[in-house]
Amino acid sequence: MNNYEYKVGDKAVVIREICGHQFELGDIVTIIKLASHQDHFEASDGKDSWYVSKDEVFPYNIIKTKLLEDLRNGR
Repeated sequence: MNNYEYKVGDKAVVIREICGHQFELGDIVTIIKLASHQDHFEASDGKDSWYVSKDEVFPYNIIKTKLLEDLRNGR
């Protein structure tokens, strides 16, 4: 389970499809609206927007930071 606290404007990478969104796996989306509870929110890829659960995405900034760290360390 993804315990990351998303906020409007955060970017995330789509890692699975559970709730019927039409994003492709690997798409980078932006959180555009929080739902009434923290498990779902509306996200957009710049063309379409869908509601996704937090278990369908992973925080982009964590992936970016890890990738840059690995590149700097020659991994």
